Amino acid sequence: MLRTYSNNITSTASEPIVFNINKFNTSLDILHTSGSGNIIVQTPGYYEVNLDISATGTAGPAVIQLYADGVAIPDAIISTTLVADTDTNSSFNTTIRARAGLPGQTVNLTVVPTVDLTISNISLGIDRKIN
Repeated sequence: MLRTYSNNITSTASEPIVFNINKFNTSLDILHTSGSGNIIVQTPGYYEVNLDISATGTAGPAVIQLYADGVAIPDAIISTTLVADTDTNSSFNTTIRARAGLPGQTVNLTVVPTVDLTISNISLGIDRKIN
């Protein structure tokens, strides 16, 4: 189980959002280094992923998407319209299947926005499901 978050940060379009604080990580299945946008899943299996974000940016459409090894996960997406100087609160919940290939191969998860964002807070939780 991983719980990680950031408060009062900026993120750049097309770049992984950084999670600065690991509240806790109780599993060897999931690795995350504080200050990184990469979450490494080391063990094949099913994982529940929850993301909550409160952010603002230039008024207009914005998408925030979960990627696994650079491939968008279709149902792990937030599609919203930002209003300048007003925080928009959004979230998603999904279950993913991490399928590492060879022994020691990992899956890299990232959360990537399509626009520059000023993030009041963002939190990510990942729980391995019993198969």
